[in-house]
Amino acid sequence: MVFFCGLAAICVSSQIAFGLSTITTQICIMKMFTSPVVAKWDQETISKHHQHSYELMSVAGEECAREIMEKELSTEFVFFCGTGNNGGDGLVIALSLHQHSNEVRVLIVGDPDQGSPDFRHFLDEVVGADIAVNFLKEDSEWPVLSEDVVIIDAIFGNGLNRILDGWRADLVEKINELPQRKISIDVPSGMLPDLMEAQAGAVICADLTLAIEVPKRDDVSGKSSLCRSAADCFDWPG
Repeated sequence: MVFFCGLAAICVSSQIAFGLSTITTQICIMKMFTSPVVAKWDQETISKHHQHSYELMSVAGEECAREIMEKELSTEFVFFCGTGNNGGDGLVIALSLHQHSNEVRVLIVGDPDQGSPDFRHFLDEVVGADIAVNFLKEDSEWPVLSEDVVIIDAIFGNGLNRILDGWRADLVEKINELPQRKISIDVPSGMLPDLMEAQAGAVICADLTLAIEVPKRDDVSGKSSLCRSAADCFDWPG
């Protein structure tokens, strides 16, 4: 089951009379946008409404946190965050959940020194908030997770343009083997968001994907990954 809101769909209802009965039908037309278009929207929104790009990331991340808390899935969360902007979204969510008295742990996937500026900005805030942070590398020891924890996937996002390989692909497969519930931010890590055909490679099998602003093509096509999840899509004020 897939749910969308905000800018995601235009629905048209029509009624057809059959004798004494009336049948109501509804046709929904999904608006689909490519990654470059979404990136352009972000830049235009930042230039018109914000002084810094991390301000837009903060708004989106806090909205994701609100959605997660409303679902009341758990009070324990572990975040797998990449070092790009999807990881930055995850850090904002981690901060917000921590501020609302949830138990939060952050696992950074990759070299933080090579991270995007917005990622590094929020990593400093996470460290300053005394949230537990560990750094995962190829030879890192696997963390012990409780049964009740919810896994937040914020490793790779809408900018991914190649199939995962190496230790990051192995990491995704290992996360998929875990029994805990999983939520992906914007897109499941490993998914090529603009692909409309069968995709090989490792992709997070999320129980829920919070698609930011608009659904990505694979959220509705179902073709690029064998791992399907429900998806909530929301818009936020510019």
